[in-house]
Amino acid sequence: MSIKQENATVPHETPTDLADDKAQSLLNSLRSTTLTPQETEMYMQSLTNVMTSSEDEDDALFQEVISKLNGSHLQRMASLLTSNSDDRYFLEIERNKNGSIRLHKLLGKSDGADTFFLASILRHFLHVMTDKHAAYLATQGMRVFSHEKRMAMRDQLLYHAVPLACDRYGCVAFNAIISDVAFAYRRNDLHDVIASKACLLTYDAYGTYVVQRVLKQNNLHCTYNVAVSLRGHYVELSFAMGGLHRGEAFEVGGNEGFCGGRAFGVRK
Repeated sequence: MSIKQENATVPHETPTDLADDKAQSLLNSLRSTTLTPQETEMYMQSLTNVMTSSEDEDDALFQEVISKLNGSHLQRMASLLTSNSDDRYFLEIERNKNGSIRLHKLLGKSDGADTFFLASILRHFLHVMTDKHAAYLATQGMRVFSHEKRMAMRDQLLYHAVPLACDRYGCVAFNAIISDVAFAYRRNDLHDVIASKACLLTYDAYGTYVVQRVLKQNNLHCTYNVAVSLRGHYVELSFAMGGLHRGEAFEVGGNEGFCGGRAFGVRK
């Protein structure tokens, strides 16, 4: 008598099942309040990998996770990301192209979470604003944070105005802020600080472009202050390789009584 043996069907996980399991694991860890230090470290490394990944499936995974988070969960995520004394997870993510884009989506969703994000940005403000990808995130914070938080960032922006304007990526961020209507609430303050430092900035390869951008705002008060700051330096600047000799024509005003009648317009 023969015995028929049926091949047992071994269940296997599909890629979708694995993604769902990973998403649930991230959510469970985020919601837990009893993680050990070792478990927290593992969770943070996994979250960082997902947020900085260039893979489409990881982007979809991140979108799924944040879609299921409420305000308190977002606050806990922000707390964990900025919990190290050196903010290493948050800084690693925001300095990464993909990480910066994904963090961008978390800003403005929870005031509690924004408090942690802001604290980290302020602790490393100059380094953040002079990083190509991190500056993108910080600029978004200036758009969506509460008024009090935006004012705190404005104060840092004014304090670090010169080194930012003289940095390759800092000047790009500075010019974006000056030009964006979303930052109109702080524009006059920025104009004033740039005008007061116009002489120093026009000698710098990057700073000169910030002064030019300010002048293009057509603010007569600021234009006058720039002219006053540059008074006595027009001829010297016209020959300075790091000054107005660079870029497009740099002109202030149009009459003799105002600033010497385009005295320092220099063309290529």
